[in-house]
Amino acid sequence: MELARKGEAVEPATVAEQLRATGRLDALGKSPLLYLADLLDLAVTTAAELDGHIVRIKRAARARRFEALVRRTVLALDGGKDPEVVFQELSDGLASFGGTLSPASRSDDSLGEIATDLMAKIETGTPRGWAWPWEAMTESVGRLLPGRMWAIVGYSGSGKSVWMRSLALGLIFDETQNVPVVYMAIEEAGEDVLGLMACAYGGIDYRRFGLGMALTSEEVDQIAAAVNAIYNTGRFTLNRRKRWTPNEMLGQIRAYVEDGKAGVVIIDHAHLIDYPGKTEKERDHQAGLFAERLHALADELGFVAIACYQPRKPETGTDEFRPAGLHEIRGTGRIVNIVENTLSPFRPWVEWDPVWKREKLDENGQPVLAKPGAKGARLVQNYAYIQPGKRRIGGYGGGPVVLPFDNVSGRIYEER
Repeated sequence: MELARKGEAVEPATVAEQLRATGRLDALGKSPLLYLADLLDLAVTTAAELDGHIVRIKRAARARRFEALVRRTVLALDGGKDPEVVFQELSDGLASFGGTLSPASRSDDSLGEIATDLMAKIETGTPRGWAWPWEAMTESVGRLLPGRMWAIVGYSGSGKSVWMRSLALGLIFDETQNVPVVYMAIEEAGEDVLGLMACAYGGIDYRRFGLGMALTSEEVDQIAAAVNAIYNTGRFTLNRRKRWTPNEMLGQIRAYVEDGKAGVVIIDHAHLIDYPGKTEKERDHQAGLFAERLHALADELGFVAIACYQPRKPETGTDEFRPAGLHEIRGTGRIVNIVENTLSPFRPWVEWDPVWKREKLDENGQPVLAKPGAKGARLVQNYAYIQPGKRRIGGYGGGPVVLPFDNVSGRIYEER
């Protein structure tokens, strides 16, 4: 900001020199120039743009801090904490807002205006449950409500695990809602779920990491920093045990919830639970019975259950370019009858732009769909598709939710 106001070039070297002169360069980590180069690729660099941008950033940060302070106060009072202690903590928290910033660096938005906006929201009532990390999902299928269960169903290669990892990351790093997440990763023995989540958070190529290819020392440091960031939220618990019986799984989930570690429980892949039975039909029946018991436990303890299933492959082979049919889900009848909704990730075929080396987009900014195997078409790469199923009450008649997908880091996000 200082360089731009002086009319000087805003470049990594000049910004680094300014930070070095004020003793702030070390805050950028071991590779400050690389970080600054990436940052300046995205940044606005005129004085007028920077002023407005900084005001918005500071206001949003202060609003998040203030909302968190109010929520902690309300929760402490609801929990029976001494009101005098609570209000002293509130007073101390409020005092920290103005005194830490010089008048020249404060935003134009006063704390009073932020408080007025927040109180207006509080007066209208706080909605139950939690929002999805993607506004488009919340608008399409509603909020994640305690006591409800969701089934994520999709063929191999359709993006189920990527969806689960992105969902967990989005929830634990959302400062506007405090939701603890337990991730039950019933994966193949060599699958490093935490490492893949770190790649998504840190922007590392998750395919190279997953294949065990060599990483640079900087990438290794970034993954380690991302792992620390994930655990430092205090909202994430990962369980990578592979073999579970239904009773063991339900008992472990109950322990997590009662310890305050689980508001949302993600089970990936629920079809790999060690269901009893000698035949496929008997195991399907047990899969449906487990879903009913999981839903009942969620209702009893007030958590959200999200169970991921891989349907049977159709006779024609893996159809990852279309959503999974309900009749292909193991334990179909029982599962479909008790879940809030089925969500099916899929990868459709899209027209390809050879010049831009990405999907062709229509006037709404979404990929142009093509017939499977059409000449010049490819499976979608830069977008994640998920098709909501029919709700038991009412119905859902819309199309899929389409979100941007970073096919390097393996993270589904939403442009703001």
